[in-house]
Amino acid sequence: RPENVLGPRARPPGAPLSDVHVTIEALEPLGNEVFIHATAAGHRLTARVAPQPLPPAGESTDLALDLRKLHFFDGETEQAIPGDAP
Repeated sequence: RPENVLGPRARPPGAPLSDVHVTIEALEPLGNEVFIHATAAGHRLTARVAPQPLPPAGESTDLALDLRKLHFFDGETEQAIPGDAP
């Protein structure tokens, strides 16, 4: 979910995070939040972050994924893969 992708300035202490290097495709400021539309390794990604200084479209930055909030889906069936699956 976009709210579980953290912007460059959001790093809660103790949270299990994984950085992902992205290229910003577009920024969508909406007052109290900004949607970051980006690509990482050819995959589209959307983040919802608090207003903050961000690089412009076309530039790169690092975002962070909250590992506690990741969900995985089967590419063929599009079904969710349970968290306890091998």
